[in-house]
Amino acid sequence: MNTNENLTDCRQRANHGDISAMRELGCELRNEAERNYSEAFKWFIKAANFGDASAFLIVGDMCRFGQGTPRDTIKALDCYKKVANDFSVNILERQAAVSRIAHTYENDLANGAKAVRWLKRLIRLGQPAARFKIAEIFRDGRGLAPSGEKAVYHFTHIINDETLPDGLRYSAALEVGKIFHAGKIIERNDKIALQCFKIAACADKTIAAESLIYIAEICSDETDPNVEKVKVLSAAAEAGSHRATRILSDIFRDGKFGVNQNYERALELLSKDIVNDFSIIDKIIALRKSATIYRELDPAKADELSREAERLSRDWTRNFDVLQTNA
Repeated sequence: MNTNENLTDCRQRANHGDISAMRELGCELRNEAERNYSEAFKWFIKAANFGDASAFLIVGDMCRFGQGTPRDTIKALDCYKKVANDFSVNILERQAAVSRIAHTYENDLANGAKAVRWLKRLIRLGQPAARFKIAEIFRDGRGLAPSGEKAVYHFTHIINDETLPDGLRYSAALEVGKIFHAGKIIERNDKIALQCFKIAACADKTIAAESLIYIAEICSDETDPNVEKVKVLSAAAEAGSHRATRILSDIFRDGKFGVNQNYERALELLSKDIVNDFSIIDKIIALRKSATIYRELDPAKADELSREAERLSRDWTRNFDVLQTNA
């Protein structure tokens, strides 16, 4: 059935009082192909008036973002709260409503205290992962005064909750480590930070790589801290950290931390970022660092790498300007 046939069928069923057809018709009219927000809004209102909780949530969304109706955050919250407070509605829709309320208070109204209150309700509705967002609000001071103690309290709850996915728990450990290492919203404590970073280092690639970088910064092995630093940085580089790769290349280039100067090893490390197509910035940095090393070994090669770095830099700047213009 093509789009026009589907719209016709939905309209017929909706006009005969089919509530699910009203909601379906609203969705069809709201999608990118049709993009008729005004008519879509009318059908969602009709479905909502018949008690359709999903339609009520969408009406709230459209009020919140001004789609087919004037933008009205208070009306949006009223719609969300009607669903959230209706115990006859299924748990998934109530969770969705509470999540929207918290998000609206945090991002639209900059009211962190109310956002936290609704996120706690979301936890009681069976979404313990919502505690991560509470911790972020207290860490960043989003709509309330920042509190390192409360942020750490909620992140630690996540670390200790074995029912949550390991990735979320490792992320929480990383955040606690960063809070104690930074010492901005709580007294700096590298001993606790190191413990947290070591937990997070058990995670997959990205989290592990970032954690290992921090471990390298603060680790202290009684026998030979420099060897420990290089060892941890090597693990971070292996886990995919571009920053660790660059630090290691500098160490081998300059012969620091008890490591013999080794230009070949430094260039080998940088070559991984040069062939990397994921991040243009990492590639440019690696090219420039390699050019610096080659300046003494092979000036012609150094010039070649410098030209390539400048070309990529110009292309990146041009593309960034285009994106900003079109934004």
